[in-house]
Amino acid sequence: MPASESRAPCDPRSPSSSSCPSLECDLLYSSEGRLLAIEAKSGATIASDWFTALRRVMPLLPDCDAGIVVHGGDERQARDDGEAVPLDDFGRLLARFDGRL
Repeated sequence: MPASESRAPCDPRSPSSSSCPSLECDLLYSSEGRLLAIEAKSGATIASDWFTALRRVMPLLPDCDAGIVVHGGDERQARDDGEAVPLDDFGRLLARFDGRL
């Protein structure tokens, strides 16, 4: 891109992955003006790099209250950069986020 052209700022809410090449998360869940950033992983062993997308996206979304990684294991784990939640607990987590629990 020539220096005279400016690139539009990245919008993490954009459905187009080309708007922000390395800036994406799997799902943004909205409830009553709040956002929950969600990454989905099929693995059972929680890994630090699963939280990379959340660390990139969440600071750009001022109304994003939390970030979670939903995974195929059984362990639930809270970290500074989000929470890892087993798929079996995902529905309860969304209900809690919505204020239904």
